[in-house]
Amino acid sequence: MKRVFLDSNFLFSKEVMPFQGNELSYTYPAPNDIPKEIDVTPSQGGNDVAMRFVYGDREEAGVEETVLDSEADSPIHLILGRYSGKLMSLRVSGNKEGVPAVAERLRVASTQRTKKNQELNFLLLSNILREKQDELSFSL
Repeated sequence: MKRVFLDSNFLFSKEVMPFQGNELSYTYPAPNDIPKEIDVTPSQGGNDVAMRFVYGDREEAGVEETVLDSEADSPIHLILGRYSGKLMSLRVSGNKEGVPAVAERLRVASTQRTKKNQELNFLLLSNILREKQDELSFSL
């Protein structure tokens, strides 16, 4: 398992934290929707990689796994928070493209979220994956 810690300076940099609005009226992810670390674990068989996002709160993960984009050749399987809908973990099967492709797919999926907190959470995680791709890299 690989563990990547995320400090406040990194998280609140302009390249990572998604702010929407202007200086007077803006929105960004709630503190409990900002991860503190990411745990990356390859599966036993070596065909999957799981990323678990660790938050400061203790929200339970939902019980069902959903698929981010079922049309894709290598789907991303998600587990969302039971109450907030934030991304708790993802599993990638047979993905040869690695972290940059996952980051891009999360960015695109953020626009399809129905709640603002979920959209900002997906955007934040996309930015984190893009900026930390060397530390989080995996190959299958």
